[in-house]
Amino acid sequence: MAGLKLNVAYIPKRKRGPKGYVAPKKGYWEKAYTNTLHFLEQSIVEANGRYQLKQPINQRSSIPEDLLDKPTKDYTADDKRRIKAYRLENGFVRTDGSIIPPDGSSYNWKIVSGTYDGSRLEDETVEIYLKVGKRSKVPAVFEDADGNLMDTFRCNGMDAKQALEALRDAVKASSKDDGNIGQKLYEAAKNVYKPKVSKKLKFDNVYKWDAETDQYIKK
Repeated sequence: MAGLKLNVAYIPKRKRGPKGYVAPKKGYWEKAYTNTLHFLEQSIVEANGRYQLKQPINQRSSIPEDLLDKPTKDYTADDKRRIKAYRLENGFVRTDGSIIPPDGSSYNWKIVSGTYDGSRLEDETVEIYLKVGKRSKVPAVFEDADGNLMDTFRCNGMDAKQALEALRDAVKASSKDDGNIGQKLYEAAKNVYKPKVSKKLKFDNVYKWDAETDQYIKK
């Protein structure tokens, strides 16, 4: 008895590895580099959403103007997609869909002075920092006019998007042994991703560094 032939390209199942096979984990640099860029991009989107309009948060509509008089029960799937995109672009929600409070911060920036309620955005000062993904901050990333290294960088909120884009571009162009931002990120990542051991055990007796896989492995 013949089977059904579908007139579309067939994609075969992925073959499983041998019994006991465990897929290799990402090395610390690859993991840190990928995750850090991901959350920097989200931070840029959220900074743009808050500051691009220069309009107080509490004076903005949370939905497109042409949908203001349309009952919610009549929203089409396209309307809902537009509202979701609009709220992200205008500083109402984070990239993960969660609501941003008026005094909210993001993964790589936070408001440190100003009105905090979004009523006078031009008066807000934002502190920018680099994290390993969304975890620990990376130290000594920035440099002031006198050449002093700083863990964070402060600027006017209106300049936050531009500053974050410069930070993202620097990370994107970095490498783990560049003697600069990439190496600092890598060293911080080693500490962040370092396996935990019982207080009764000494770390060096349980794990060793493996350069080939770029991670700590058990002895």
